[in-house]
Amino acid sequence: MQTFTANGSLGNEPELRYTPNGDAVATFSLALNNHWITKEGEKRESTIWIRVTVWRALAENCAKFLKKGSKAAIRGELAPINVYTKKDGTPGASYEVTADKVDFLDSRQQDATAPTSNTTSQPAPARETEVPF
Repeated sequence: MQTFTANGSLGNEPELRYTPNGDAVATFSLALNNHWITKEGEKRESTIWIRVTVWRALAENCAKFLKKGSKAAIRGELAPINVYTKKDGTPGASYEVTADKVDFLDSRQQDATAPTSNTTSQPAPARETEVPF
């Protein structure tokens, strides 16, 4: 797997759950927007959605301080990209990152108690201990 860094906006509220052995795990989607102008002067935009998974204390902090629309920067391991065909016949792909670092990019004025960044050095559980939900 490769290390991946990106920043974007949360597309949903982080969903916090716990494994049977008590480890916290949170997931959320992150929108990565790309803006450009064509040779003809037309403004264009594309969005890539990434599913982000975080573990333990970082998961609990993300669930506590991030919300839909929050800006965040992530660093983590990019899982192999899943390429598929959508129902309408067009190609699609899903991207997943297990993040070991999340920086909260929203202004501290929005919530004076929220940290501006959060890091954990604990690795995610090995793949063979998948969460059963």
